[in-house]
Parts: sequence; C-alpha cells; structure tokens
Amino acid sequence: MHGFYEGEAAVTAEFTLSPEDYAKARLLAERQLKPVTRPWVRAGMLITASLLFLAILPYYSVRYGSIWLPLALFLLFLASAVWAGLRLPKLEEAGLAREYATDRLLLLKATVSLYRDTFTVVNKYQTFEENWVEYTRCFENRDYIVAVGGKNYPLLVMKKEQMTQEQREKASRCVENYFAGRYKKV
Repeated sequence: MHGFYEGEAAVTAEFTLSPEDYAKARLLAERQLKPVTRPWVRAGMLITASLLFLAILPYYSVRYGSIWLPLALFLLFLASAVWAGLRLPKLEEAGLAREYATDRLLLLKATVSLYRDTFTVVNKYQTFEENWVEYTRCFENRDYIVAVGGKNYPLLVMKKEQMTQEQREKASRCVENYFAGRYKKV
C-alpha cells in the first residue's frame, strides 16, 4: 500500500549487495554525516597532538631535565596517526562487512521501487515500505545512492552498477528532488 498520491513507481530496480558493498556504502554515509570519522581527519588530529608534544619539548627539558617523555608521546601519537590513516579504515570496512554477512535476509536479492512519497524494498521473505520524510539525509557517489534514517529500514543502498543508465539518471533525479537540501552528491 503506497501513499495517497503515489501513482506508478518512478524507478524499480533489483539489487544484490555484497558485504563489501554494504560496508563501503555505510562508511560513505557515516563519513559524510560525521566528518570526524574520516580517516585523514582522525590522522590530522593525532598529528596535531603529536606536534603539541614536540612543541613542549624545550620547556619540559628545561623544567625536568629530560626529553624522553614528550619525545615518546610524540612518537606514540605520530604512529597512531599513521595507523588511523592507513590501517583503521580497512578494519572498519572488514567489521561492517562481517556484520552484514551475518544477516542472511540482507544478502537476498531485493527489488527497490521509488515512489513520490515512499519507497518499497521487497525480497523473498519481507516487504519494507518507508516514507521519505523519515529519512534524514541522502548521499550519492559514483557507485552508490545511500539514504540514511528510517524506522524499519535504516539504510537504503542502491548500487548503481546493477542499474541501467536510464534507471541511474531517474533514481538520481528522484532522490535529489525528494531530499532537496538534505541531498549531497559526493
């Protein structure tokens, strides 16, 4: 059952998401919603902290007669920055992929239909219908369209690779119109 003014679906497409697809799409949404979760922002904050320890090195050496503690903290924070920029994103993606792979219903092929006020996701066992008003933001990059929010279906991911060119254009226009100021093309 669709909203009162629905009519025909603007776009209908079938998707099968792999755990890696889900992880990349979810990280896209999280990193756009919270810039602090971006790897190089975290690394930049840790580099800044390490430079602060390096800056207090002269004062500390005059006051306490040693340079080892600020130097050790500088090296620790610098190593943490490298880890946060290079290794942590891979660990986050692997964790989200494992989380997604444990839910067998999400691994099924789903048909997504976009309407003016709602969308539906239908798989072999379930049907979800959500209103666009319940979603807070929508992000689009060259690989995915991701809508964030909702009560029963908190993350709508549409993989552009599995859509035709016409479906991609229509879906992009639809979510851009639905979300207006809450839509961001990355």
